[in-house]
Amino acid sequence: MALMIIIATAAFASAQAVNQYKPFSVSLNFGIVPTKSTAGAAFALEPAYTLGNNKFGIRLEGITTNMRIGGSYIASYDRYLLTQHNFRLSAGGGMGYYNLDGKGGCSPGPTSIGNTVHTMNHFGGMFRTNIQFGHLQVGADYNIVPPTIASDIDAAGKTTGSVSHPNNYWNLHIGFVIGGGRK
Repeated sequence: MALMIIIATAAFASAQAVNQYKPFSVSLNFGIVPTKSTAGAAFALEPAYTLGNNKFGIRLEGITTNMRIGGSYIASYDRYLLTQHNFRLSAGGGMGYYNLDGKGGCSPGPTSIGNTVHTMNHFGGMFRTNIQFGHLQVGADYNIVPPTIASDIDAAGKTTGSVSHPNNYWNLHIGFVIGGGRK
C-alpha cells in the first residue's frame, strides 16, 4: 500500500511539472543554410501545441541559397527530453511538402537550344534538435529532400543530358518563441 502511495505521488508530481508550461506557442527562427560555395538564409514560422512533453506543430519555412529559392510546409513533432527551470532540450522531426526552384543548371552544349530546370515539388522530411532558454531558441535542422533534375534540350526537343542537383540541406537557426512559457 505504501508503495502505491509513493508511485501515485511521484506520478502526480511529474504531471504537475509537465503542465507548468502554456500549451500554445509560435516559433520565429532565422537561420543559415551552409552550402559548398556560400551560405544561404532561412526563415521559419511554426505554430505549435504542446501536450505533456510532446509538441505538435506546422513549420512554414522559406530558404534562399546561391542557386535556389524554396519553401516547405512540414507537420512536425518534437519531444522535450529535458526540462530544467528555463532550459528545455528537444529532438524531433517532421514530414511534408518541399518546393525548391533551381537556377542555373546545365550549360547548353553545341547542339542544344537551351536548358530546362525542373521545379521540384516533392514530399520530404526533416530531423532536428532545439535548445530553448526562456523564449530564446537555438537549433539545427537537417532536411531530406529528393534531388532536382536539370535537363539539356536539343533543337529537336530531345533531352541530351541531365544533371541531378542534391537538395538536402542543414539549417542552423536562432529565434524566439512567443507563448509556451511558464504558467
